[in-house]
Amino acid sequence: MKVNEGRDPTTAFRELADVLKGRLDTETYQRIALSVLVLKWASDNPGQLTVPAKASWEHISNNMAFAPGDTLNSALWALADENNQVLGPPGYLPDFTKGPTTSELQKLVGLTTQISLAEHELDASGSEKWQGLVEHLLPLPGKTQFALRTPRSVIDLMVRLVQPKNDQSFYDPFMGSGGMLIAAKEYVSEKIGKPATLTLVGQEMNAGAFTIAQLNLLLHGITDAKLYRDDSLAHPRHIDSDGQLRHFDHVLTNPPFSLKYRDRELDFPGRMEYGWGPEKNADLMNVQHVLASLKTEGTGAVVSPHGVLFRGGSEQEIRRRMVLDDRIAGVIGIGPNVFYGTGIPACILVLNGKSRDPSNQPQGIFFINAEREITTGRSQNHLDPRHIEKIADTFLRKRTLAGFSRWVPLAEIAKNDFTLNIRRYVDTNPRPAPMPDPKAILQGGVPAEIIQAESDRFLAYGISIATLFEPRDDEYWDFPASGYEAVLARIPALTSSAEHDFGVRAAGWWRRTAERLTELSGEGAILVNRDQFKSSFHSALSESGILDEYQLYGAFADWWDGKRGALKRLGLGRSSRSETQELLDELGDNLLALLNDLVAAGRQELINLYRSWGEQYAVSLHELDVRRHAGASRLEKRLRQLGYPSPFRQ
Repeated sequence: MKVNEGRDPTTAFRELADVLKGRLDTETYQRIALSVLVLKWASDNPGQLTVPAKASWEHISNNMAFAPGDTLNSALWALADENNQVLGPPGYLPDFTKGPTTSELQKLVGLTTQISLAEHELDASGSEKWQGLVEHLLPLPGKTQFALRTPRSVIDLMVRLVQPKNDQSFYDPFMGSGGMLIAAKEYVSEKIGKPATLTLVGQEMNAGAFTIAQLNLLLHGITDAKLYRDDSLAHPRHIDSDGQLRHFDHVLTNPPFSLKYRDRELDFPGRMEYGWGPEKNADLMNVQHVLASLKTEGTGAVVSPHGVLFRGGSEQEIRRRMVLDDRIAGVIGIGPNVFYGTGIPACILVLNGKSRDPSNQPQGIFFINAEREITTGRSQNHLDPRHIEKIADTFLRKRTLAGFSRWVPLAEIAKNDFTLNIRRYVDTNPRPAPMPDPKAILQGGVPAEIIQAESDRFLAYGISIATLFEPRDDEYWDFPASGYEAVLARIPALTSSAEHDFGVRAAGWWRRTAERLTELSGEGAILVNRDQFKSSFHSALSESGILDEYQLYGAFADWWDGKRGALKRLGLGRSSRSETQELLDELGDNLLALLNDLVAAGRQELINLYRSWGEQYAVSLHELDVRRHAGASRLEKRLRQLGYPSPFRQ
């Protein structure tokens, strides 16, 4: 059996999943598959863990003919025993002799043998270490299974909202498969261009999820995280030397919704300084646990059901006290069917430590209603990079966008009895369409006011309003004598010059950027410079006005994140000159095609708008009446010619 043939990990992960899924329950096969990968990873990355002889991959692969379950058990338990600070006691690990068959284990090991898990080889191939591993290897649990993970897109958004920095501490009290901890380290590592130094602490009550988190972190090269298995709400384990709760720079978490709890069973009851909610629902207790775990200048983010924003009784009082104490910095509504295992929409609460000085700015909360910032899928909706870019940028810059975001002062929240219902403050429902102008309907013409309101959109595409209409007076303009349908047919030709100029600008930016990427090749600094590339992209293309600010930022985000592997390969500088050029061509073609699609979509919107005006205003009631009378006269004349009496006279 050949070792380390270096197959594409993504394809291999899918094949690994196919070996076991369907027959074994989700948790069992997840733990088994990840454990096999950890054994391989330990051998492929010498120095990361202590690997005893019986845990080496060579020993494992050479002893698969007989009793493969015993061989794998012996290897995994030996590895755990030598690295108990990382893998914990063997009792949490899976038993390979229970569940999978001999042939399944042999096939699993055979497939894994073909994958090189050495970090330098993964980097060289452009794979993002193990970002997306859970999505590829571990299919979504059924509704009866425990929820292992938060969608990676939501995790990436939450990390961006709190902006972690190197050497900071990071805690997830409901860590599931460990995605929050992994994403935090990857985010900071990319920002600084080298492996980040973060203090990572996690806790998880479910034994299966806890084991998967251990294994998942190892596969991402994280060997120094401190993980605890226990109920975080009842028995938090992050305790300092004085026996007090430890505090962190950042706390990010997605607790299970609507769990029951008993206040008399909770350690450190002082955490609940804002009050006790109903024991049938621990949602706001979990939020208070996050608040109690933050440093005075820390920031946190927690996923919660919308009910925490408006439920009454004791929960309303908890909410009131948290708001008055300035502990809630933001409330962000996420669209429906984004989170695994539930179709209901959820929200992200962005939380403050206790250090904010209210004298620096008025007290209030920043609301974002992002329920429409989703891409609809067949069974699951998801956030794309462009959605994350818009939400995070808007929050960090505290920008007010109509129907999307606004900062709400404390007085307004208090006036609404401290409800934080997002739609109360930011309603995404479109404004009702204005009623048709009665005079225009009766006498013809298009109101100049609605034309002028859209003139900049047409002008960005090189179309003067004078090309579309003929002024009648200050209040109403007429369609050209040729008719609005004739103008509609000409719009693509009218926009071609502006679209060409935009394409030239985009190609020019790409040409300069490709040169810069070539200069950075081999320095490992390409991903570090993301914000600089984004800024220059916006500067180069915003002046045309064809795409607005967030269309440009969104296009850049979709392109950059979608081509991160190619960008990483360029940054490593291990490709030949021809391979480098192929990568650059791939990147450029993809970006320009994406922009071309957006420009074409904008042109179609103008066509649709002009058509709607034509359908509404091109023929007045007066003209229809004239046409009706003319038609009646012709009919009457023809009937007389045929010897019939007029149908219009008594």
